[in-house]
Amino acid sequence: MVEKPTDPASLKWAPLFGLMGGYLRLRLNVTAHNASEELLEAYQKTELPDRELPEISGLLRAIERSCERAKLNCSFEKGPSGLQEDIVSHYEPYKVKWELEKATLSLVIAPGEIQLILRKANKEPKPRADQLEIFKKSMLDSIREWLRRGNR
Repeated sequence: MVEKPTDPASLKWAPLFGLMGGYLRLRLNVTAHNASEELLEAYQKTELPDRELPEISGLLRAIERSCERAKLNCSFEKGPSGLQEDIVSHYEPYKVKWELEKATLSLVIAPGEIQLILRKANKEPKPRADQLEIFKKSMLDSIREWLRRGNR
């Protein structure tokens, strides 16, 4: 678990090093001081709780607001509740469905952090590429608000 929460002023979409194809990541540190008990328990176990995590509910609202501002339709499909074994073990509680042709957005809970991963962001053709840029900027504003509300 990291000790320092994310500074809202330092938020940015950063390249996900080691991966090709326009992968961008928005990383949010989770500390014992800014996480719900449910999220802290999820890090200890191999399954997400049956009830919705308050952090995730807030992030889904932030994604919806950002999609609305970018005039993108989006919906959420429940992901697997079990721990996903990959390079880093993580949870992917929801899959974001939207009307973009190439770019995809994932919401990932990994030890000590929550990440939004935008894949193939540089592959989206116009005019959707312009909408994606609006989404990315709006998402930063929405996440800053989410942080100010205590990750809710």
